[in-house]
Amino acid sequence: MIWDPTWSAVEETSEAVFLFPNPIEAGQVLHVSGNSNPFDAVAICDLSGRTLLKATGNAVGDFAVTLPNDLAKGCYIVKLMRNGSVVKYEKLLVK
Repeated sequence: MIWDPTWSAVEETSEAVFLFPNPIEAGQVLHVSGNSNPFDAVAICDLSGRTLLKATGNAVGDFAVTLPNDLAKGCYIVKLMRNGSVVKYEKLLVK
């Protein structure tokens, strides 16, 4: 088990997630896709847990999210969600 920043329990899954490019620069497009059950939403959060950007996916759960031009360099958390619940976390580095 791992904990999300809002303190609700999330079961870690073995689902493969493709997050590219990573590291990425502000203003670029981040592509997110999974290999099994599609995700229906993705959120990019800072390390304090504050959601900076949220997007919903298409029917197959692929995302193309343009990061804000003013996004500061650093480490961020990508929350991958299905049916309103977080099912996977990934680390994103902005350079």
